[in-house]
Amino acid sequence: MIFRILLILFYLISASFAKGIPYKAYKLFQVQSVDQSVRAYFLVHNPAHNALTKVAIYADALEWTVGSQNFRIPIPKDYLYFVASPGKKYIGFVYQKKSPGKTEPGQLEIAIVDDTGVVFPAIRFPHYFDEPFPAFAISDREGASVLGQATTGTLWFYDSNGRLLREVDLFQDDDYALERSLQIAVAGDGGRVAVLATKQPASPTNSGVSAPSGQPTLFLFNINGEKIWQHLLPQTSGGSVAISPNGKHIFVSCYSSDLSGKIARSTVLFDDSGNEQAEYDLLFRKAHFSPDGTRAVLIDNHIATQINLVSTRKVWQFKTPKPEILTDARLSAGGQIAVLLSAKNEFRDGKFVFEEPRIIILQNDGTIRQSLNASGTFYQPAISLSRDAHSIYLGLLESFRTYSTE
Repeated sequence: MIFRILLILFYLISASFAKGIPYKAYKLFQVQSVDQSVRAYFLVHNPAHNALTKVAIYADALEWTVGSQNFRIPIPKDYLYFVASPGKKYIGFVYQKKSPGKTEPGQLEIAIVDDTGVVFPAIRFPHYFDEPFPAFAISDREGASVLGQATTGTLWFYDSNGRLLREVDLFQDDDYALERSLQIAVAGDGGRVAVLATKQPASPTNSGVSAPSGQPTLFLFNINGEKIWQHLLPQTSGGSVAISPNGKHIFVSCYSSDLSGKIARSTVLFDDSGNEQAEYDLLFRKAHFSPDGTRAVLIDNHIATQINLVSTRKVWQFKTPKPEILTDARLSAGGQIAVLLSAKNEFRDGKFVFEEPRIIILQNDGTIRQSLNASGTFYQPAISLSRDAHSIYLGLLESFRTYSTE
């Protein structure tokens, strides 16, 4: 009898490890309260220190924590928005230095700070009345940056000193339009820049318009602004774009709609040579790649999909129940563990507030292994998974939480 019990236990443990799943469940290990509300966190594993890089953005300060090292610098309060480089070595803040008039442009100023506290020379950019703010991305390669204006289909590539390297007009014979879209994604190694842009506004496919397609196009550039290739996408409107840390895999989504509300969805996977690897019947808002570069997880509001980048096949698809929405995701090496962050959201005081966060841990077959409810709120999701998949980090407005299997 004892032998039979031991044999069953051995089988269960062996099965768990065969799936690459840590045998112990995740438990709340530490809760760090904050003395003032944090507007956002950026979290990423720092390979140089083999530790978590945590960037906390407050109303008037920026705080960097890498392992046991910590420093805090003041920043002006009136920033409009901010972005981080893929490795969180650089944070950029966009300010409005001069408001635009009806006929005269205003001026935006972009300040970039690195992880040693050095502030780079500011980039100044004209901004016109009723025009959307530009897309903005920073490379981990010495803080080079890219700006893009959707209304004109224009890109500007800058070096770390704020010097303009190249201005690129993405389309020929195009017209200014507020309804155009443009997104920028920079590879983690800093060498490649993927851009998704539309040439013109899209219309419903059965609206009777002679040219209903917005002509969504995927472009690949190097960080100096030299175009490598471009591809016209199969639907009429652009969705989202994501590029792997090594720049070898690019996901791009697009869609078409008709007057009845029917939507055709496509996500296309390209390699860095511009070859189409696969097409999937789905849309995504965000993507995360596993540390070993073999898997990716794509999320939309209620669906997460894991893709095997070697075979290009779907591994699993997971749906979260309404009214929860998926806000972010992380993968372990080989996609053995997937960590999803879901929450309920509400539009309040001019912005979306996410409440009742839930961490969903999936096995490598897409089934739920564990679910952890957290108390708190956030404006921008911040979740990270350690390289060994033993720790999960969650940033909330009120606290910073660490879950561990050890």
